[in-house]
Amino acid sequence: MKNKETTSFIHKEKAPKEFSFGIIIVSDSRFQQVLKRKEIIDESGRVLEEALKKDGHKKVFEFILPDDKEIIMAFVKFIAKKENLDTLIFIGGTGISNRDVTIEALEEVSEKKMKGFGEIFRFLSYKEIGSSAILSRAEAYIYHGKIIYCLPGSPNAVKVALPLILKETGHVLRHLKE
Repeated sequence: MKNKETTSFIHKEKAPKEFSFGIIIVSDSRFQQVLKRKEIIDESGRVLEEALKKDGHKKVFEFILPDDKEIIMAFVKFIAKKENLDTLIFIGGTGISNRDVTIEALEEVSEKKMKGFGEIFRFLSYKEIGSSAILSRAEAYIYHGKIIYCLPGSPNAVKVALPLILKETGHVLRHLKE
């Protein structure tokens, strides 16, 4: 009989080593800059992209969306049909203000929620920033065979989430393709 560690190791060994991803920045202010045709450098998106590319993963696109529930839902329904895309990573719109609607939009459109991602993210955040971690609504979902991660908009939040994303995305993708 195999033990749990051996089974988990085998699952991860057979998991894809590389994945494709899209970055979606959710921010009213950044979206207004897009409308004004200003050059935008999103530090959190840059940190995420550099780390994922360094690990051998392929960026398919990057978009900036406003904090609008209907737009986010429509975007996910459209973009999830792309064959060459494994993972969507949302940055922003996860706070507790009235304008932060990324979580509400994705909960409405997703097929499954991966509760452990948000729980572990908040635990890791708590170790760094203390009780303010309760303000984070970082989550992960499954929709149309894609993984959707939702991260707070700060570069530090992206750095906290990266080890989880890098270590488990291939493993999750393997299960989604079974």
